[in-house]
Amino acid sequence: MKKLLTDNIGLKILALLAATILWVVVVNVDDPVVEKRFSGVTVEVANAEAITRQNKTYEILDNSDTITVIVKGKRSILDQMSKDYIKATADIKNLTIMETVPIEVRSTRLSDRLESIVSTTKNLKVHIEELGRKQVEITVATTGSVNAGNALGSVKPDVNILTVSGPESLVRNITSAKAEIDVTGLSKDISTTAAVHLYDANGDMVSDSRIVSSVTSVHVDAQILETREVEVSAITSGNPAEGYALTGVVTCNPSKITIAGRGSAFQELGRLVIPENMISVSGAMEDITQIINISSILPDGVRFADREFDGNVEVYVQIEPMLTIDVEVPVENISIINVPAGYTAHLVETAPKRIEIQGISTALIQVNPALITGTIDASALSPRMSEADENGEGSVHTGSNDGLVVFTVPTGISAVGQVYMEVILSPIGAQESDQTE
Repeated sequence: MKKLLTDNIGLKILALLAATILWVVVVNVDDPVVEKRFSGVTVEVANAEAITRQNKTYEILDNSDTITVIVKGKRSILDQMSKDYIKATADIKNLTIMETVPIEVRSTRLSDRLESIVSTTKNLKVHIEELGRKQVEITVATTGSVNAGNALGSVKPDVNILTVSGPESLVRNITSAKAEIDVTGLSKDISTTAAVHLYDANGDMVSDSRIVSSVTSVHVDAQILETREVEVSAITSGNPAEGYALTGVVTCNPSKITIAGRGSAFQELGRLVIPENMISVSGAMEDITQIINISSILPDGVRFADREFDGNVEVYVQIEPMLTIDVEVPVENISIINVPAGYTAHLVETAPKRIEIQGISTALIQVNPALITGTIDASALSPRMSEADENGEGSVHTGSNDGLVVFTVPTGISAVGQVYMEVILSPIGAQESDQTE
């Protein structure tokens, strides 16, 4: 037996060695060591609070949190591998001064049977900046139009302020927060919920996962009002310069507006009158055009139906120079009043009385002298060639007197100067005696 084992020992060792090599070759041919690439592996960030505790925030750059991992091992093992078994981690505590964080990769299964597992991206690239925080007013925007005959009233969110926080470079660009509701065809009040979005100064929506908002939706109450059309007019104060007058033409543009509201104040409002303290014509020598904002004269609970209307109304007041013309008033249009008892009075003149009247051209053109009347107060006569008679009422000057004529002229016209006419005042008995003789 011993001889059997020791004979040709060299050949036997060589044969064993060859058999071993052959076995290794066969094994490697059937189940070789290979590499397999797994793309789209997400890197998890660990200990991020190490940054946020310092009132800072971070941003991952260049998509460095999505990596490709190369796994090396026998084919039979790698055939069992899945991307789900690969875990990639970047611990913020290991942040370098270059703002990079080493990426560590491992397999959650079969790790002891793998040759190696490495990432093609060695570091997570980050940008660290201060944490910004600000308060922003929440407004509500509406789309669509309410039912005809109605107008949109107050639209109020239940919360009107929110707080946003995030990277300071992003937060400082946020200028507004808006919720939006659709009011198409509405004729009654509504309550609804609407999402709140953030916007920059250009009106572009700001959306970033790093921005945290204290409010993401609000409850909105929208009021629907009745509408109707009312006229707009104006009253002026003061007087134009001497020699000028108002023509009576006062126009407003727009002359009618549509109001919206509800309740008694809305129902009882017949017209909007711009008060005299808003428009003065004092000293004016030409037409006046003035812009008046009528928002302040709206009663409580009433508003403009058109939200685009700013309340400005253009008021035009026409002013013309005064002209003077002569007209002849028929003497029969002039009467004597307050004749003392027991006396008679008559005018000496029989021809039409020429007088001067003043007014604007449009008013003067319409004057009919035949319709102008005048009165003389006999109790205020001025003696010319007369004698004082005594009666129960005091002295009466009979004979020739001057009587001041007070003319009644159309509106907008005035008589210029004082006009006197000779009046004969006589006792009734004396007049009869004169007639007998």
